[in-house]
Amino acid sequence: MTTSPMNRSSSMALTRSGPVQEREVVLPEAEPVAQEAAERPPRTRHFALAHPYAALAPTVDVALRAVRLEALLSDPYDEGNPYGFHGLREGTGGRGGVQRTAVEAAVRAELVPAAHGGRYTAADDLVRVLRPLFRRDLALGYAHGARALIAALEREEPVPARAGEFAALLGPAALIATTGTVLRAAVRMVAERGRTEPAIRQWRGPLAAAFAELLACESLVAVGLRASALPQGSGRAVRAAVGYVTAQVVGGVLDEVDLVLGECGRPAGSLERLMVAKLATDVSRAGSGPADVSAYQTDVVRELPSLALAFERRADTTGAVLFRLGEAMPARSVPPAPEGDDTLVGVLTGAAARLSTAVAGGEAVTAALARVAGRLVSEQRALHGPCLAAAHAGRADPAVRALADRQAMLLLAGAVLGVQGAAAGRVPFLGGEHWSLLAASRIAARLGIGPGGPAGPAEIEAQQRVWAELDGRDRLGVDCDLYATRVLW
Repeated sequence: MTTSPMNRSSSMALTRSGPVQEREVVLPEAEPVAQEAAERPPRTRHFALAHPYAALAPTVDVALRAVRLEALLSDPYDEGNPYGFHGLREGTGGRGGVQRTAVEAAVRAELVPAAHGGRYTAADDLVRVLRPLFRRDLALGYAHGARALIAALEREEPVPARAGEFAALLGPAALIATTGTVLRAAVRMVAERGRTEPAIRQWRGPLAAAFAELLACESLVAVGLRASALPQGSGRAVRAAVGYVTAQVVGGVLDEVDLVLGECGRPAGSLERLMVAKLATDVSRAGSGPADVSAYQTDVVRELPSLALAFERRADTTGAVLFRLGEAMPARSVPPAPEGDDTLVGVLTGAAARLSTAVAGGEAVTAALARVAGRLVSEQRALHGPCLAAAHAGRADPAVRALADRQAMLLLAGAVLGVQGAAAGRVPFLGGEHWSLLAASRIAARLGIGPGGPAGPAEIEAQQRVWAELDGRDRLGVDCDLYATRVLW
């Protein structure tokens, strides 16, 4: 396989001395995780500084800030750590005196624009820096992130441009990150018990699909965050879809994780099950409760006519800068067309054409993804007329709100296919078609346009490959995020 210039760059330790330079820390060809080891080695909680920071790396400065925050939060498995899983579950999180002061100061500096002496430069970079906090606990992450940003805005302190919209995106980002933590716990249970109990292995496929759905939601959030650099007024439908879709999809993932933990013998009073229960309770406190979701649905309804017009333009937005995660967005210099919403609508058509062309020399997974993409484009075409007519209907009309449900799911699919296509040939797993097939198939099933019946060979292969990625990430200490970020613990 040809190695891209990014992947040829040598890795560097995060303890490098000397001044921090704005260069990327990149990952060489990832070590294969598809073949399950005969003996699963014990998982280490120690971060190997000799390894690259992430498969899709940020600048060194962003990586160092994220690692510093994670170090300040300290070992999450330490029962005496107020920022650990035990302390957060018992409600003592954040009562650590000097530790709390250091954490709050570090987070506050991230929320202040660089022009005013802080560290904020880009929305997607900020979320990567704060993810160690988001992984610990949803309520804690929301309080230090979105709520702190809103409070600063109310006090008229220096904040990022469009801070109100940005704060709403931080809530779903925290929800996804915390859900990834409990997903990793379920993966560990299935991997370890599956070695000796074949019946437990049946949960590998569902957990792989849950992982793909988390990546789908994170893709949509990432596009929404990057759209904040676009001209004022663009990306409204993207942000509405993030708020509406994420809570629904992640809620299903949490149910699946809780079921798997129970089937693996974890009692309701175990740390893992209690973490899931607390997370489900905290959802309504982090801007994703029923009232919030209904409001986001109304916002999607408002944008239906403009989305229909975007589909008429049929702009091929494959490879658009919004999807090229890890690359800096041109600050306010992107031309007004195509904008964020046009990009998510246009990418479906472009991705379907790209995949159809690749079918001839591709694998069965490519053909399967091409079929699903084709169904999604047909669905978008079928919604065109009703979305235009929604301009003359009441926003409380049940038929119009049902239409908004379907359109929001198509925007989620656009994010999946856009991110996967932009990463193809650049980031091995993210640019592959296995996770995107599982994610797109789940979306098609929610829309009632999936094939139905048992999974075919391509879907089974996708489940196996995605499970291998999940298992390998857990063994190597890598997060369940789009970027494959290494964690300290």
